[in-house]
Amino acid sequence: MLCEKVMKVKKFFNKITTMKNKKNNLVEALKLSKVEIFRSSTKLKALEKELTVCKQIKEQSATPKLDRLLKA
Repeated sequence: MLCEKVMKVKKFFNKITTMKNKKNNLVEALKLSKVEIFRSSTKLKALEKELTVCKQIKEQSATPKLDRLLKA
């Protein structure tokens, strides 16, 4: 009788421990996902800035060429 109760308590404790470990794994996965999302958004912002700079350079370099063509 006592042995059965001890076994039930052990099984219950193991289930709780397993659930706690699964929760911790999910929390870690969520943290990693947030970090990946932050890194991706940071990279996206950097690429957008680079694209803007490239467009500005293209516009600046295209204008003198166009002016020279119009003057000719």
